[in-house]
Amino acid sequence: MTTPKLGSHAGIPENVPALHITHTDDPKVLAKNAAEDYSLHIVPRSWRVGKMSTAMVWTGLMSAMFFVVVGATVALAVGTINSLIGIGLSVVAYGLINMVASKVANESGTSVSQFSRAMFGRVGSAFAAALFGITIMYYVVAEGSIVASALHAFFADRGWVAPMSVWALVVVAYQAPLAWRGVTAWLDKLNGVLLPLYILGLVGSVVWAIIKYGYSNDWLTGAPESASSLGVPGWWYAFVIYMGVWVVTMMVWDFARYGRNEDADFNAKVTFGTPYYIITLLVNAAVGMFLVETIEVEGPLSEESAIIGVVGMMGIWGLLWVMASQTRVNAGNFYLSSTNFQNFFARTVKWSMPRVFWLGVVAVIVYRV
Repeated sequence: MTTPKLGSHAGIPENVPALHITHTDDPKVLAKNAAEDYSLHIVPRSWRVGKMSTAMVWTGLMSAMFFVVVGATVALAVGTINSLIGIGLSVVAYGLINMVASKVANESGTSVSQFSRAMFGRVGSAFAAALFGITIMYYVVAEGSIVASALHAFFADRGWVAPMSVWALVVVAYQAPLAWRGVTAWLDKLNGVLLPLYILGLVGSVVWAIIKYGYSNDWLTGAPESASSLGVPGWWYAFVIYMGVWVVTMMVWDFARYGRNEDADFNAKVTFGTPYYIITLLVNAAVGMFLVETIEVEGPLSEESAIIGVVGMMGIWGLLWVMASQTRVNAGNFYLSSTNFQNFFARTVKWSMPRVFWLGVVAVIVYRV
């Protein structure tokens, strides 16, 4: 019986190459995932970003005009005081829930789809990715239509009338490419640049309305438009309306996984915690309540009518505010929708296409809708 020759280590044949160990990421792997942003994989710790970058990415949602208008809409249904109480309770609830969600996502580095696979298997993972991707795509349409309506109203007032389909194409054509490079390479920088414009617009709209129409405390004690009973206390109605946007927690998860582990507590308590929702929900709602009670809005209150009223009041500055705000939120929406469509098809039919491909698919569907 012949005994095989062994290398310097007992039990290892000579023809087996030595194990090569590196302590840095493979450049080829990094190059491949630069555009993919580890959308199909757990985010490694070497790919994480600092707390400022994480905050800038997440504050994109803060500027959604939806939060300005929904506060005013709820106030018309149950009155200002009840609305503010209900929104205040939702601030606390979202802060506690998403503090936990962000910590788990940060520690695991998983997306919603990947975590769902660990908990509920392949079917659960596919369902989560499909649900998340389609829901966010709906928000892309809704938030993009606000910009299209603002552009249409602004230029129509100046004699340049174009079909809404043209403005919708303009919006999709400039917003979709902004989500190409992902969280770690672009979205944090984009949102950081546009954040001052959002803040100036939010504050400026209030100041502008006061200068033009004067100030009254009546908005603080606004009563419901209708005396009909909702069957529940007004504050509870407001709380339930705001707690209906559970997709926010899924968004928290998919962004929190990019945060560094040493920043987990700060991100959980501040970036994704209660302070964030004070501004996003409470401050935006208060601004919406004040503006609707102060400025002239034609027809029933909606996101479109409210934004047209703001653009009519502020002119080009109102248009710039709307564009800056909606660009911030929709760049993130395009990103999340494309990554979840990519996950869905990769997990179900094994069709693994680059994320930029799915970004294009989302853009086409959004325009056609």
